[in-house]
Amino acid sequence: MDQETPNGTSPIQGAIQRGLQSESVLREELRRLSTQNSEVRTVEEVDAICAGLHFLIQECSPLSKADCFHEFVFLFQSAETEAAHTALRESGIPLLLEAYDIRYAMLDSPNSRERLGDDLLFALKIFAIYHTDESIDRIIKAARRPMEKDGYLWHVVFSVLERSPQWAVHVCESLCDPLPDEFIGIAYLDMANTLSRGRLIEHHPFDCVAGLARLEEFLADTRREHSSRGVSAAASIPFLNEPNRSALLGVALHHPDSHVQIEAAWAASMLGRREGDEFLIRAAADPHRSDLACRYLTELGKASIIPAVTNDPDFAAMAKMSQWLQHPCELGEVPVSLELFDKRVLYWPPTEDYRPVWLFKYVHVPQDDRSKRAVGVGMVGSITFALFSENSADLTPEDIYALHCCWELMQEEHEEAPEQRTVENGRRILRKHNKGF
Repeated sequence: MDQETPNGTSPIQGAIQRGLQSESVLREELRRLSTQNSEVRTVEEVDAICAGLHFLIQECSPLSKADCFHEFVFLFQSAETEAAHTALRESGIPLLLEAYDIRYAMLDSPNSRERLGDDLLFALKIFAIYHTDESIDRIIKAARRPMEKDGYLWHVVFSVLERSPQWAVHVCESLCDPLPDEFIGIAYLDMANTLSRGRLIEHHPFDCVAGLARLEEFLADTRREHSSRGVSAAASIPFLNEPNRSALLGVALHHPDSHVQIEAAWAASMLGRREGDEFLIRAAADPHRSDLACRYLTELGKASIIPAVTNDPDFAAMAKMSQWLQHPCELGEVPVSLELFDKRVLYWPPTEDYRPVWLFKYVHVPQDDRSKRAVGVGMVGSITFALFSENSADLTPEDIYALHCCWELMQEEHEEAPEQRTVENGRRILRKHNKGF
């Protein structure tokens, strides 16, 4: 929680008061606030933010290097009390809209898109959070332009809207003809799928000539880097009319990407087709696909047909390790091999309890460069993780547990955390709690 300064003002109030001297000082002060993760808690702090926005609108140049529009936008997602949120919605959003409109009008100026585009898209996320009539209109207008049509934040904007179904439906219906293009269109498709799944819209916007052509294109594209488009297309299938639904389902079920196949199997199962159930059962028994398949079977009310092998602790641990390795921030794909390297029960100092822990050895050969090969070990049982640069398969299991113990203690800022992550320090700590380690 932010502390008041000696004169009774909060850091936010003090920073903005000092910043009103000049544009460059204001940005410096606001950047310092962002590094401190300052929370907006009081109406008085909102008043200070509004004063700063007035200064931004009247005195600051949108294309200058000192422009602090981004920093003000950041403050709007830092409201930690209902009073602050309400005050920002009522008093702050109109001013933020005014500052946004000034910059939006300059998008066609030379070099302005590079300077303003990402900040304006960030503002749309805030407009989705506060969802006033005026802020929602800006989202629709920006999508129609289109503004930053390849910007990943469009997915965030639409995901935030889904928390307010009334507004999500309004935006979905406002953008259905013509359908948004490029990445905006994919983010829009995902929102339409979510609304259809929740029975919030009766007609899926892609169930039209243009939309079906787009879905066919996504499923026909078998490039690995575009597989998420196929997943989004497959997720729409239950909400389409025949005969288009069956035609797309057949393509999706035979797509080379495993995630697209599972999404198609979910669609088939949702439509009451036996081949969907059978595919999900097989996937649930595969540790590399089990997590998603089990979640879908449970979601569909078919948990009773989940294979018994998924209840085996070793299988469940391997599935968790594989899921972690496949995350885009880690290996990003299924490892070539994954095998149990060690398992035991330890007193685990980071969690201060006895628990089963597992080590899994993996081999990774990137699909985009088969000349490279990596072998490593990951841990399951506490925080599922692999210390890629340190967990060599040449180390003993005890050495790897020691490194993970150090890493977790340091992550948690635990009182037993060592100053350095080393095998020696980790072994010393584990021996202290586990006789004979």
